[in-house]
Amino acid sequence: MNALRIRCGRDYEQPTAVPVLTDAYNLPAKKVIHIVGPVVEHGLTKELEEKLASAPFVRVFSDFKAHFGITDMYSGGFYPFPDEETRWAWWARHIYFNRYIDAPKPVYRELLELVRNKNYFVITTNVDHQFQRAGMLLRRITQTS
Repeated sequence: MNALRIRCGRDYEQPTAVPVLTDAYNLPAKKVIHIVGPVVEHGLTKELEEKLASAPFVRVFSDFKAHFGITDMYSGGFYPFPDEETRWAWWARHIYFNRYIDAPKPVYRELLELVRNKNYFVITTNVDHQFQRAGMLLRRITQTS
């Protein structure tokens, strides 16, 4: 990252959800595709809340939004539900939506096409299995949280 900051400037911050292809520097690869998500440091700002409150969330979790005021899947994971049944209803739907439903945009399949015949490896904080669902080999993916 230091080499990237030297090249792009010390105060460089990559925009959210914008793929950037760079040299791999001291990693055992030629190139690296970086895609970063939103950074939440001190709670959700109104602007970040609006970015996270996407149409798929509203479609799948509208009852949770109406009843509890939850506006996105991230903050819903921390919501103090009134009972275990409601908490597990949230998590069952959350897991189903994130694990078994394809991503709304073809970005994962497009990334696979870019690396299909190359020696690739994915390190991601996405634990929604979308890289694997797109066809990338599980042994080439490390998912962290």
